Amino acid sequence: MNSEIIFRNITPADVDTITRMRLMMLDEVTEEPLPAGLGENVRRFVWNQLMSGSCIGAVAEIDGEVVADAVIYLYDTMPDEVNLRGVTAILYNVYTLPRFRGRGIMAQLLPEVIQLAREAGAAEIQMLAERKAIPLYERMGFRVSDQMMKMDLE
Repeated sequence: MNSEIIFRNITPADVDTITRMRLMMLDEVTEEPLPAGLGENVRRFVWNQLMSGSCIGAVAEIDGEVVADAVIYLYDTMPDEVNLRGVTAILYNVYTLPRFRGRGIMAQLLPEVIQLAREAGAAEIQMLAERKAIPLYERMGFRVSDQMMKMDLE
């Protein structure tokens, strides 16, 4: 029997779920054990950003269980010729529980989250993507940039 997928915006009641799914995702993509205290730091960050209005996102539910999430954090940046308002969104925590993968849930959830970013005034969305997910993101309109650089300070 196929259950209906319900898509809805995140609320403060989802902080623990978002935290849990973030840790599951990091555990999947990280070779080393996750550091002690990471969960509480993630939870605090999500809560604070959600309460300040700079965290938006959506989840997919099946039979009352959150099976996928995608979360955007909004931040101010210096306006430029492309981003006149200086509002940028960064997409995090794009995650589907393993037993629900391959059903196209994220392909339905991402447009919802992209629309939330538009409504919040973001001129662009940035993200880091796993190689296996790049085709999905490209179908959504994302493009790979060869200009992003990074320096680790810790």
